Amino acid sequence: MLELLVSLVILGVLFASLHFVVGTAVLGKMLTANRSTGQNQGRLIAEWLADRVRMAGYGTSSSNPIARCQSGIVSTDSNYYPTTSALWVSGEYTQSDINNNTPETRGFRLETVNGVQAITETVINCAAGATSTDEPLTDTTTTTAVSLAFAYYDNTGAQVTALTTPSKIQTIRVVQITATVQPLHTPPGMAAGSAQQTWTTRVTVRNP
Repeated sequence: MLELLVSLVILGVLFASLHFVVGTAVLGKMLTANRSTGQNQGRLIAEWLADRVRMAGYGTSSSNPIARCQSGIVSTDSNYYPTTSALWVSGEYTQSDINNNTPETRGFRLETVNGVQAITETVINCAAGATSTDEPLTDTTTTTAVSLAFAYYDNTGAQVTALTTPSKIQTIRVVQITATVQPLHTPPGMAAGSAQQTWTTRVTVRNP
């Protein structure tokens, strides 16, 4: 009887250890998956925005009848001036834009989509009466956009802060983009916010 009891105790310890190891492995996988989701979203968003900023100004003209489409970083329409939390750029970004010689304006900012804060892209064609389309760039089923910030610099490296003065906006040559995202749901065992990922990139405007 004593041997049977000892055997049962040993089996109980083994099962408890196995449960702990498997549970730890599953939790580790969950944490890694959530970190990867935030990391990939942040990196991809930073790269996407940098590419759009880099091409700003291509196909725009000071003679364009649509004010927001006269410059790469919009400086001639106060409704679309750059800010520290939103940026509007104009240019030819698709083959259709190039074929039709019609640029478009793209705006990037934080908005709430389906109850989740997301980094969005708004696209408005440079034509009279054009309507806008607004789409989230971050996956609202897995990721919350914590913040989106922009900083602007001229060709000397000095920061441009007069963002309501067209002549100052037109001196912007470098845009710094900082995006912070985190998994929508914090997994068990992880402190809220500890899975945040922040990506910062600087990009030179190719067509000022």
